[in-house]
Amino acid sequence: MAIAITNWPLTLEQFLALPEAEPPLEYGPDGVVAQKMSPTTEHAFIQVRLSARLLACAESSGRGEVFTELRYTGRDRSKVPDVAYYARERLPRAPGGGWLRYPKEAPDLAAEILSPDQSARSEAATCRWYLAEGTRLALLVEPVARRVTAFTSSFETVLRGADRLPLDGVLPGCKITVEDLFPSLD
Repeated sequence: MAIAITNWPLTLEQFLALPEAEPPLEYGPDGVVAQKMSPTTEHAFIQVRLSARLLACAESSGRGEVFTELRYTGRDRSKVPDVAYYARERLPRAPGGGWLRYPKEAPDLAAEILSPDQSARSEAATCRWYLAEGTRLALLVEPVARRVTAFTSSFETVLRGADRLPLDGVLPGCKITVEDLFPSLD
């Protein structure tokens, strides 16, 4: 179960001044501070699998970079998506050319993998928040249901089995199906 700190009236600025924790803390609506769930084996497997497949597409085309557990702070929240993709022209770079510690712009793609004690409704709200912040595609991966809900500014759709993730608006030509993400334990 996620631990939420609700009686701590922190502002976003005060939250950002806290030292990093492991697993990371996130700042949500109404100033709620919660610690991310420690990933299960299946969660970690899916996170690596999705990251690797996105990275293969990004590297072959030179279009961008893939990150895991990279904090993004928007107008009213600070979240740590399980997987994030940034197009080359939007990479979080510092003026000197190195990496910014934390991006100042929302990722082009953000993926959240539902953990056993998380609410699909709450994580769907997080995906919609990413869109409001400028993310072009948010994915909610649900391991138990073996499905992915894809969110864009124009649609929300539930995908299963051989359905392809709608990546053309973010990584054209990248072909990943829902079944590519889930472990085969046969």
